[in-house]
Amino acid sequence: MLFKGAKQNIEFGTIFNKLTYLLAFVIPLGNSPLNSVLLGLLAVTYALGKGWKGNRLNTRRKLFFSHILFYFVLVLGLLYTSNINDGLFQLQVKLPMVILPVLFLTSSFVKKEDIRKIALAFSAGVFVYTLFLGIYKFFSLDILQFDDFTHANIAIYHPSYLSIYVAFAIAVMIDTLLGKPFNRLILLFAISYLTVFCFLLASKVAILGLFLSLLYYLFLGLKRKGAKYVSVFVITLFSGFLILLVYSPNLKNRLITSPMSALANYKKVDSKDQASWPISFRIQILDCTKTLLENGNILYGYGTGDSNDELKKCYREKEYGWLMVRDLNSHNEYLNILLKVGLVGLCLLLICLFYPFFTGKGFTENKMYFVFLVLTILVFLGENFLDRHKGVIFYSFFNSLFMLGITPKRL
Repeated sequence: MLFKGAKQNIEFGTIFNKLTYLLAFVIPLGNSPLNSVLLGLLAVTYALGKGWKGNRLNTRRKLFFSHILFYFVLVLGLLYTSNINDGLFQLQVKLPMVILPVLFLTSSFVKKEDIRKIALAFSAGVFVYTLFLGIYKFFSLDILQFDDFTHANIAIYHPSYLSIYVAFAIAVMIDTLLGKPFNRLILLFAISYLTVFCFLLASKVAILGLFLSLLYYLFLGLKRKGAKYVSVFVITLFSGFLILLVYSPNLKNRLITSPMSALANYKKVDSKDQASWPISFRIQILDCTKTLLENGNILYGYGTGDSNDELKKCYREKEYGWLMVRDLNSHNEYLNILLKVGLVGLCLLLICLFYPFFTGKGFTENKMYFVFLVLTILVFLGENFLDRHKGVIFYSFFNSLFMLGITPKRL
């Protein structure tokens, strides 16, 4: 045996801890195979180190089992789905929703005091990755123009996912500023850079989430003695955003003008205004979703693998050609689950998201969890976030991690 007794636990615990930091750092890469490899290594380390012996569920078990039960309902959805292959793929993608709560909540390898440091490792990963994207774009331009740095040509994968990563990384850094940061200047520079990057990506949901997060930390900064400099900095960020809107017509068009135009057009798509498409498409998708829910069984849905197939049928019937060509899903996680497994699945998802808000003392100890959940709830409104590995790994990792910061007595 390589390890014995207490030495075994310490050794495997250290390995598990380092792998956790590394996974947090590479999550911003999106669908990188590194995510799956590191998750597998965490599971192996957990098994070899007999991590279950450090069970810390206690009264956190309600949060833990709500996620397990949600996954189980999706498994049951296979019993009445026609598209078994897609159903099995969805279960595979969502496996981290089961694995990560088990790894973090039934072992003592990750400590409560590690939460902030792990979140900062993620923020560092976001900073490095976005800096790489910015530098790569800079050197690929013949003529430097501000509007060349937009969501369409700076993000390698879907900007909505990257935007929510950036928004959360900013919140983590501001939260750190309210504590005892290792270097305020580094944090202030990183926050400023990432804020500009977030606005350039121009994801409406992420910007709204960032706006609410900044308001939250502005309130905390005003309340806490000696932290008013954080409030001044947050106000400066707001001012910077207004300047960006003034000097970037493309940004103003994407965030304000085109969405208003799409709402005015309702179910029609303006082929000449590409910036209005995201809203126009979602209005048409919502129309089809409404039709499917009226014609189907809202209690248990169409099955884990059939939601997209049913939407495609509706697109053809209503002659929504743009949606057919682009093969779009529901672009709303709540509607997605409702179509897959009905009200039962939706209720369980809502419990997973909203139950932590009623745990009282938890958010006074770990404010990042509050911000994380707000951002998640918002991004679920605009994307099938849990249908993609980069969405599932982000949600499952941090939700499981932040559960450790909740005071068990109130659960």
